[in-house]
This record gives sequence, C-alpha cells and structure tokens, in this order.
Amino acid sequence: MADPFSIFAGAVSVTDVAVKTSLKLGSLISDFRGAPTLILALSNEVIEIRVVLERVKESQQAVQSLRNPQHDAAFLAALDDQLTKAKTIVTDLESLITTLSTGNSPTERFRWLRKKKHAADLKDELKAVRERINELLVAYNP
Repeated sequence: MADPFSIFAGAVSVTDVAVKTSLKLGSLISDFRGAPTLILALSNEVIEIRVVLERVKESQQAVQSLRNPQHDAAFLAALDDQLTKAKTIVTDLESLITTLSTGNSPTERFRWLRKKKHAADLKDELKAVRERINELLVAYNP
C-alpha cells in the first residue's frame, strides 16, 4: 500500500509537468500563428537599422572630410569596424527573412519556429554592435 503523501507528491509532480508542457505548447502555437507578423516586424526592424547605419556612415564620411584624418584615425577605424560588423549581421538577417518569405504557409511557419532562435541571436548581436557604435559616437563627440 502506498503512502498517501507519496501519492500526493506524485500527483503534484505530474501536474507540474503537465502545466509546464501546456505553457510551452501554448507559446509554440502562438509563435506558429504569429509567424507572419513576427517576420514582418523583423523585416521592418532590419530596414530601420539599415537607414540608421547609412546615416552613421554618412557622418563618418563627413568627419573624414572635415577633420584631421590623422587625429581621428583611431575613432574612424573603430567606427568602420563596428559598421562592417553591423552590415554583416543585417545581411544575415535579410537572408534569413528572405528564406522565411511571408510565413503564410504552414511550411514557412515551421521554418520560422526552427529559425526563431537564430534570428533572436542575430538581433542580440546587432544590439551589442549598435551600443558600441553609440558609445564610440558619444566618446568622440568633440
């Protein structure tokens, strides 16, 4: 005969697993249904960051033409390095978005579920590069 406490503990652990599984499944279903919206949002974010990167590149070129290039060489080199990294990440994100298309078909939605983590990692890398560019610009501000 089983101890009542053991039966209760077993029931609680089974219930806990069921709740965690249902929450994860609910999140997965939500991501599946929302794939077209999430892909569109990612695409819009990439477009916006590309515009910002172009403006930073224009500012970099203005600094090169207006100031003493030898004095600003370290700043310009560091900024160019970060811009190159950002452009590489943006290109990777654009490639990912292109492979996902609109996310309207079930196949594309499943593909989104598999690639979502990769997209999130790229967004995190881009955020870090954007922060470094911002730090460079703030530190350089004459």
